[in-house]
Amino acid sequence: MKKSVHHIPDFTVLFWGRLLASMSLQTQAVIVGWYVYELTHDPLLLGLIGLAEALPAIGFAFLSGHVVDSRKPASVYRVCVWMLVVNALIIWLSVWPGLGITAGFRLLILFSAVFVSGMVRSFTSPSVFALIAHIVPREHLSQAAAWNSSAFQLAAICGPAIGGIVYGALGPAVAFSIPPFFNGTRALQLALVF
Repeated sequence: MKKSVHHIPDFTVLFWGRLLASMSLQTQAVIVGWYVYELTHDPLLLGLIGLAEALPAIGFAFLSGHVVDSRKPASVYRVCVWMLVVNALIIWLSVWPGLGITAGFRLLILFSAVFVSGMVRSFTSPSVFALIAHIVPREHLSQAAAWNSSAFQLAAICGPAIGGIVYGALGPAVAFSIPPFFNGTRALQLALVF
């Protein structure tokens, strides 16, 4: 009987990290959208938030594969994780009610952070796929790909639900603490393994 790919400790850490990363990004997308709409009541800005993330994700995709191939995938992934942690913390602090930041400056921070998130996202996927190829034996690659895809699908369903429920029940300051928690947990996992 063929063993599960989860008997490979590095893959298990990478799988849970991928799940947390995707949950973080999906949660962040929902709460940023709600917050921007709450600040401005302008549906056009919701579309522009999506564009602010999509443009760098697509634009840097042409460069990211080369960067991952020319460097160690684990190093690229580690840098991406830490950038997402810092980015999520900046977003969280920018929406904190007691800081006295104007709505316009909050929007500038949110749009900038979403742009950075899109840029980092374009490097994260190629580095994960390269890492899987390095740590998983050939006979387990199809199983690893299936688990990796499942992690993304689970996050795509649960992340927005978690973000929306927490935002609606506890407000933006609490909701914006979720992405730093997910990313910070993932960063600690990576620090212990890779």
